[in-house]
Amino acid sequence: MVPSATSRSISVFWEAVDCIRQNGIITDYTVEFQVQGGIRISGEVVGQTFTASGLTPHRNYTFRVAGINSNGRGPFTEGITITTYEDITTTTHEDITTTYEDITTTTYEDCKFITSYRPLPVTYCDLKC
Repeated sequence: MVPSATSRSISVFWEAVDCIRQNGIITDYTVEFQVQGGIRISGEVVGQTFTASGLTPHRNYTFRVAGINSNGRGPFTEGITITTYEDITTTTHEDITTTYEDITTTTYEDCKFITSYRPLPVTYCDLKC
């Protein structure tokens, strides 16, 4: 089985069993997957690829596959464990425009700084002057 993962989905692809070991023509596959310590989910698929979506980020999932033919379901493959990626949030700022036409400079010569046992916000001086 060959896996690929995102933060919320895992896709697996597998090769067909050698003809000599099939005991009949494989028509479908049963795919089982399970989050570590959770319930096992299974379903039948046609073809040799399966994608599980809506998964939890940064979790281990174990997958295994079995072929189905006219004689029934064959044995499952060894399970492989795949980890979804961490969920990363990105922010895009495409429409930001900066102009420097009306820049004014303010000096804080008369500003009094107050010290205390709790730090004050950086903008405190800006609010008082």
